Amino acid sequence: KQPGKGGGPSLFAWELKMFLTELPECLAESKDQLETIKMNLVALVDSASTEFGDFKVLIRQKVDNDATQEEVDAAVCEALVESLSEMAAAAKKGRLVVTIDNTTMTDQKVFIYAGTDKQVKIKFEISDNAATKVPYQLAATIESSGSKMNYPQTGYDTLLYNQEKEIVLDSIPQGKYSVVCKAGKKEYKLSFIIRKQKLEITKEQLKKIFPNTNDARIKEVVEAINEYSSAFDIGTPERMAHFIGQIGAETGGLVKLKESFLYSPRAIAKTFGSTQYSHLFENAVLDSSTYKYNYNPINFDENKCDGDEIPRGNTVLLYKTSSEIKNAYAAIKSDTLEVILNKKTTKIPVYKNRTDVTKDNIEKMVKDSDYNNGLLRVKSKYIRSLTLFDVTYACRMGNDNVASKDGSTFLGKGFIHITGKGGYKEVSIEWNMLYPNDKKEFHGSDISLLETDVKIAIKASMIYWKIKNLNEYADTGINEPSIDDVGRIVNGSGKGLPNGYSDRRKYSRLAYSNIKN
Repeated sequence: KQPGKGGGPSLFAWELKMFLTELPECLAESKDQLETIKMNLVALVDSASTEFGDFKVLIRQKVDNDATQEEVDAAVCEALVESLSEMAAAAKKGRLVVTIDNTTMTDQKVFIYAGTDKQVKIKFEISDNAATKVPYQLAATIESSGSKMNYPQTGYDTLLYNQEKEIVLDSIPQGKYSVVCKAGKKEYKLSFIIRKQKLEITKEQLKKIFPNTNDARIKEVVEAINEYSSAFDIGTPERMAHFIGQIGAETGGLVKLKESFLYSPRAIAKTFGSTQYSHLFENAVLDSSTYKYNYNPINFDENKCDGDEIPRGNTVLLYKTSSEIKNAYAAIKSDTLEVILNKKTTKIPVYKNRTDVTKDNIEKMVKDSDYNNGLLRVKSKYIRSLTLFDVTYACRMGNDNVASKDGSTFLGKGFIHITGKGGYKEVSIEWNMLYPNDKKEFHGSDISLLETDVKIAIKASMIYWKIKNLNEYADTGINEPSIDDVGRIVNGSGKGLPNGYSDRRKYSRLAYSNIKN
């Protein structure tokens, strides 16, 4: 829970006590922890400045995918102690509180304000009661003109510890705001966004971005986005454009709410051509007596995990890098070897090593997507088959071994393709914290809703957006680096360019150009 609108010490204390009464078994089993909670509660009530956001994060980090109820209780108790301790320490360090129209701003908040009052209240809360002055400054970038507005116009004004200061601006226009306060050597900053009315998208705007998507799906998505976007502060043209661009790229234009498993051999080599996924391939080895190539499968243990890797059997992988694997797959018999066969000198066709194939040009270098006759070939059982994901997603992202079939069960689903049992559980935990009267188990019985219910799928994608703090990335603008940064997190592609980066860029830019005005 968070303190209510304009909440003070008594309101916060009441909410915290109500929260604690819901955990009697956990607290009764740990008297030492309970004493720590009581000590920190005093500091928290004195500061009246605490929120439970960090507590939720701690819960997500501590509860693994197969936790029992007892383990969940213990994790809640441990997280509560840690969170309260950290928040009490934060109260001693201080924090900025900014209030407009009796509403407290939170970091990255989108606040709809159409009033005429030009007053802003600023307070620096800290457990130190000394009458100490600290410098502060309010800065804004006005959306309509891009011009800057500062208070004071130059330099800094000052305020006293724990005393609210009221300032009156010439106006409170739509734009991006930040308040900076310097206490000692530390700088405190709170950023928020003012809009005159809620940002909503229209069917016409979305149709211009996705002209090939049918009108029924366009209508469903527009209604769901407009219903839930405010709750997740997806309320600026930049944030909305990033969100629409990513879900469009993830779903092939808002259509495919389930990750495709129809990978051709070439697509498998391009996407999964690395030593981590070597189990998908077979090595071509030249028989020294017959001078024919035989394919030897790269074996692995389907029933075990070695950390986040699948244990490999006795087969030796002849290629050590992703580049070598892609070039071995693309190899053709373009060379000859002179041998003596049946007492006769014979020239036989052999593979010539390649070095010119990359992830970016493999479609150009290998014209036939079904080519599968190189020095490495894809095992037939993984071609256009769900079993592909049982290997590629095994032993990571919260999934168990290959035999568990977690990979094909927890492949990407939704408008943002949540992937891996751990990812589904993370969204479930956050959903149930936000909507305790409408609990979901996406890592269990409710997983199909992400394919069949547009509203639930949009809301789950927004929860993922919130968990990954993607609004902060979106606020950096609509440019290739920011779109790629968001795409890497959504796609889980690490340091390289995210899969489908060209579509992510295209849709995000199109969305922004249609929404910004």
